Amino acid sequence: MMLYALTEAPGDAAEVGQESLLLAALAAQGLPVAPTWVLGASAFDRALTASGVADQAAEIAWNLRGVWNDLDTARRVLDGVEPQRRRVARALRRAALADELGRELEHLALMETLWTLRPLPLSEEKGVFGNLFPPLLSMAGGAALWDGICQVWATAFSRRALLWAAGLEMDPPRLAILLTAMPPITARDCSATATAASSVPGLGGPLVRALYGAWQDGLGTLYSIACGRAVALPAHSRRPAHALVSREGGGGLERVPYPPGDPLSGEEARRLGEMAQLLAAHVERVAFFCPAEGEPLIVEAT
Repeated sequence: MMLYALTEAPGDAAEVGQESLLLAALAAQGLPVAPTWVLGASAFDRALTASGVADQAAEIAWNLRGVWNDLDTARRVLDGVEPQRRRVARALRRAALADELGRELEHLALMETLWTLRPLPLSEEKGVFGNLFPPLLSMAGGAALWDGICQVWATAFSRRALLWAAGLEMDPPRLAILLTAMPPITARDCSATATAASSVPGLGGPLVRALYGAWQDGLGTLYSIACGRAVALPAHSRRPAHALVSREGGGGLERVPYPPGDPLSGEEARRLGEMAQLLAAHVERVAFFCPAEGEPLIVEAT
C-alpha cells in the first residue's frame, strides 16, 4: 500500500514525512484537520524504477555527492549531467499510473472536490528545503490528479532543488505528497498562518497573518494577539493587488481584484492565535483554510 488516509498512515517518517505524523496527531486529538491523504515516498521510488530512470537518478546523486558544499563546482557538475537530469524530470512528469496505485487513487479521483498537492521532501533535518517545493493548488480529480502528482515528483530533479541539496550536503530528496480535499477557493475565503511566538521585534504573543483567497507567501494582514484581543498591524502588512482563487473547473488558480477590508475579524484572528498557542509544544506554525462560511480547517503544521 502506498496511499494512506492521514489517520491510518504508518508511523514512519521515512515513508510519509514528519509533517504527516504531526497532522495525524492533531487529527487524533479531535482538532479540525482538513480531509487529507498521504502518498508515501515508496510511490516516488517505484515511479523512478518503472520509468527506467532510477540509474540516471542515482548517477546524478553520486556526482553531486563528491562536490557537496561547493556550489560553483556543483553547477559545473550539473552542467555535465544535464541530459540525465532532464531525462529523469521528463520521465517523472510522464510516469505511467501503475495498476496497484491506480486502484488506491480511484476513490479519490472520483470525489467531487478539488485537491491541494503538497510535496514533503523527506529529510532528517526539519524544513531544510524551505519553499523550494510549492504546493499545487486546486487540482481537479480524475486524470488531473495523477498529472499533478507527476508534476510534483518532477520538482525533485529541478536544477534548483539539486543545487540546494548539494549545498546542504544531501542527496536529492525523496518526496511524499499530502493530498488535501478542498472546496473551491473564492475571494471571500481566506488563508491564514498562526504562530505562538512573535517574529516581529517589539511584539509578543501569538501572530496571525491572513489574506483573501489562496496563500501568497509573505503577504497579507498581520494580527498581533495580546490581552485577549487581536489588533491588525498595518505597518507590518502587505495587501496584495489580487486574490488567488480557484479557476472554474479546477484548472489551477486565477487572479481577481482583492476584496476591501480585513480578511479576519478580531475574534477570528484571536481564535487562530489561541489555537497556535495551544499547539506550541508540538508545532511552530499552523496554516488554516478559513471559508467565508464555516469553521477554519488546519491544512499544514510545521
